[in-house]
Amino acid sequence: MTRDESSAAPDLVTGPYAVRQLLEALSRSHAPLDIGISGQCRGWLTGWIEAVDARTGWLRIAASPSDEAPQAGSRLSVKGRADGVEVNFEVEIIEHERPSSASEALLRFLLPARAERLQRRGAYRIQAMRGGRLGELARRMNGSERRHAVLDLSGDGVGILVERDNAPSPGEIWRNCRLEIDQEAPIPCDLTVRTLQALPHGNSLRVGCAFERLPAEVRRSVERYVIDFQRAARGRTDT
Repeated sequence: MTRDESSAAPDLVTGPYAVRQLLEALSRSHAPLDIGISGQCRGWLTGWIEAVDARTGWLRIAASPSDEAPQAGSRLSVKGRADGVEVNFEVEIIEHERPSSASEALLRFLLPARAERLQRRGAYRIQAMRGGRLGELARRMNGSERRHAVLDLSGDGVGILVERDNAPSPGEIWRNCRLEIDQEAPIPCDLTVRTLQALPHGNSLRVGCAFERLPAEVRRSVERYVIDFQRAARGRTDT
């Protein structure tokens, strides 16, 4: 697909409440961010949003003691992605904390006045009804098959239910999984663990996984299922 076929125009998010909600969603997802210092040609840093309050937020960035971390007064360009939505914004740093031996820096910033959201058409996500599931994901673990409820699904990946005691680590690759949804034929797939999110009730986590090298025809079948599911859901609400 070309970019015009797979993307919509970015949405401009303005107003302190809407911008704060967007940044809080990035914080909850622990999504990795690309962080660049405005006006400098140096490479991008990696970090994530630690916390957000009414007027400010905290960025934690990975940087060795020899790296030159952004100082108070710096303007940063921040790019991130959570649940298939790309987010871009700029912030001004007002405080810098860094223990001399730490491999990270903690930066306090003013909440931006606006941000951009871009959801790629192939990344539209459907969710199970409260207390339900879309299907199951089967994977091999320690020589036996484990099955997990599917909480949400998009053309980019799947969110599943995992007990805290069996929580994986971000970056893990699961080979030879099998996705079973509704009446569709089982979908063989490899997955990479991206995010872990605590759920409000019970002893479980939502684990977000990205498809790895999913064949184009299989991806299209997943996207068709997502679109059909959305149409059916709209039909139920209209009646």
